[in-house]
Amino acid sequence: MLYLCMETESASSFSGLTFSKSRQLGRCEVIEAAEFRDKSTTWQDLERQCESYLEYFFHDIRVIRLPNAVFSAIYGNNSLSANRKGLISKFLKGIPDFVILREREGKRDFLCIELKRGSGKMRQGQKKWSEKVTVHVCKSFEDFQEVFECWYK
Repeated sequence: MLYLCMETESASSFSGLTFSKSRQLGRCEVIEAAEFRDKSTTWQDLERQCESYLEYFFHDIRVIRLPNAVFSAIYGNNSLSANRKGLISKFLKGIPDFVILREREGKRDFLCIELKRGSGKMRQGQKKWSEKVTVHVCKSFEDFQEVFECWYK
């Protein structure tokens, strides 16, 4: 049985802390994984849930992730010209939500995962990425966990 930690309501003032930091401060409760999955209702919740799962249980991997705040900071920045935004967009467009890296037995390996909720579909930039490398589309935490654990073995 898999158990995960989730911040309690009393820890709401600590919401800026990372998952493991809130656990170190004793500001979380341990719940069964099935209950943890039920708490995931939005795309952001799913993203945080997957990120917490990787941080907490797998210390031998590296995760490349661009949070939505990065894109908001770029596109919401009025001091950047349209040309600069276009140039940045050219390089960032379509990057999967999670690019997971590891080295095992002298071999380097990677896994790309794109999270979608409900009937979400891949955008054009994401489709271009998936033409070059395999990108797994996961629509739930169970999908994410299954794809990751299959790759991790």
